[in-house]
Amino acid sequence: MNIVFVGYEQADLDVSALQGLLPARSDPIVRRPDFYGLSGRELGLLFRYDYRLHWASQGFEDQFFGYLATAGSTGDPTVWQEFYNDQQSNVLDVTGPVRYMDGPATERTLEAMARQLLGIDTRRSYTIFFVNWHGRADFQFHLYTKTDEADPDTGYNWGAAQSSRKMIARGGTSTRTWFYDLSAGPTLGRTTGSSTSSISLATASRIIACLPSGTTRRAVIESRRS
Repeated sequence: MNIVFVGYEQADLDVSALQGLLPARSDPIVRRPDFYGLSGRELGLLFRYDYRLHWASQGFEDQFFGYLATAGSTGDPTVWQEFYNDQQSNVLDVTGPVRYMDGPATERTLEAMARQLLGIDTRRSYTIFFVNWHGRADFQFHLYTKTDEADPDTGYNWGAAQSSRKMIARGGTSTRTWFYDLSAGPTLGRTTGSSTSSISLATASRIIACLPSGTTRRAVIESRRS
């Protein structure tokens, strides 16, 4: 499992603490019975994890954040960002214009750059990207979207119409890749991806606990608690 840090310095992370938190293996079960206090049925699968940490170079970061700075379109803050601004103890105010970028396109961009610049074949391994745009001169408040699929029964495009469908993370579109942008948002607390990113999500929660408490990361976390 590749874990790639984009916008973080290696000194920001206590690698020993992180390695102590990450699971060495997992035995998945059918979790629905477990939700009701019953024994979950075993699937007969065993995953043993081999973690490989990568820090993106300055060139990687300049290229990727340069892409973000011009991707998509800009608009007003979402209702959830406005709710965050209305808090009495919020860290900062999210101001417009907010940049809205296509989540799957961003995922594909990271996959291509990982192959070209880091030598990671995302088609043959799980890869999690932790992204931090905050602190750079070209930083913009931003969110990710998926607006190309309407509800097949009603024709209603939730991704285009609802603020609650704006994201700070996405994964599993075509490979075993997942990215989590802690400098995006705040949001309702929703992340999106296919089931291929479920292992990544479990691992991500442990990694986030080891990351530095930057301003925008605190904003995202506090918005979830309110």
